[in-house]
Amino acid sequence: MLRKKSLISQKYQNTNLLTKEERDFIKRDFPWTHYVLDGFIEEKPFKRMQKTFLSKKHKFLIKENDPYFVQYALLRYLPLAKVFYSLEFKNLLETFSGFSLSLNTSNYVQVRYMNIDSPELPIHIDTLEGRAIIAIYYLSPNWVEDSGGELCLYDEFEENIPKTIIKPVENRLLFFSSSITTWHSIKKVNNWERYSVLSTWNVKKLK
Repeated sequence: MLRKKSLISQKYQNTNLLTKEERDFIKRDFPWTHYVLDGFIEEKPFKRMQKTFLSKKHKFLIKENDPYFVQYALLRYLPLAKVFYSLEFKNLLETFSGFSLSLNTSNYVQVRYMNIDSPELPIHIDTLEGRAIIAIYYLSPNWVEDSGGELCLYDEFEENIPKTIIKPVENRLLFFSSSITTWHSIKKVNNWERYSVLSTWNVKKLK
């Protein structure tokens, strides 16, 4: 793991300083436990990195025979990589989840891309060996209500009706524990480009 000055927002660098109300706002238990951290990276470095990242050309891949045409690439933009490979990021996930974690080196840290030509990602659970934490960070600016690309969370007994909808607003971090009950989908994107950073962390044990 890399050890550099953290760009993670001060309020998340030391979670012991969060009030109970702040922790309750971050941890959402409906329809299943997930965590939402807004303003995750300090504003000035985030805006600088966002502008640079979006100005670059990215070579996205699609796995052979993938019916959903998921476009992905390894995160190679170093300033962002330093955040999502850092000990501070790992420790934050461990603090909130209560698990000891290790990065899934089958996927490492990826950039995911969706645009108007991308199909919606239908209701699914993440099929992984063992339990894992899925972390998603939203990069794209200018999201509005009709942009699409929202993450929908479902109750396992009412899987066709989204119970919670997470808006992909810029500089928002979302993470949750992958299991047979954490059903979710991604809405189709409309006249917008959806860039997100995805990392998967293997659960080793309770801390």
